[in-house]
Amino acid sequence: QVNRDGFGIHVTQNFKDMVAFQGLLCGGTLNAGDPEGSPPVPAGAQVWCTDGTTSDPDYPDRLLWTQRNLNGFGDPDNVKVWSTGMFNDYLYVGVEGWNPSPPPHGSPREGTVWRTNDISNPTSWEKVFSASEAGFGNEVNRMDIIGAFDGYLYVGFLRPDYGTQVYRSADGDHFVPVVNDGFGDGNNGRVIVDAATVYEGALYLATLNQISGAEVWRT
Repeated sequence: QVNRDGFGIHVTQNFKDMVAFQGLLCGGTLNAGDPEGSPPVPAGAQVWCTDGTTSDPDYPDRLLWTQRNLNGFGDPDNVKVWSTGMFNDYLYVGVEGWNPSPPPHGSPREGTVWRTNDISNPTSWEKVFSASEAGFGNEVNRMDIIGAFDGYLYVGFLRPDYGTQVYRSADGDHFVPVVNDGFGDGNNGRVIVDAATVYEGALYLATLNQISGAEVWRT
């Protein structure tokens, strides 16, 4: 093991989609907070990074990890980083919104996309896309980074009853829809970001379909 449990926070329950960026290994967490804890733990997704070499001064057999964002990027409703991706020298993360804690408690809040080009500065992150900008508000509570392809950054999410939605951006902060109907099937749910990759000049992605089975699409 090379980190403290939960990076020293007992309610840090998940760590997803690690990526190398600006000489560090980084990933994002689920942190729903613990307001009744002693001491209380504020909610909000976190980004943690290590250089893979420096030891934790309190645990010399483990690596030093440092939080590289503000909790929830400044909003406690941003509880979980689901995905990461790089585009035009920026690190992007796709975030789930929920309040006051993840399912089955609380209620959904809009999903968002954040980016930074300076991982050393926790305040450098900026929100570049949200479910509200797409016109869906809290109806869509999770954004996923599909990845870069052919000069565009692709993002996917589920719109309930309408299926997979795919948006893309040429500059990383203005996104337009390219798929808005679940590829013709409303049962095609979330784009599974682990199953998105570029292969022999095409972008492949897969959908979660719990009715007729998973589908793989390419462009």
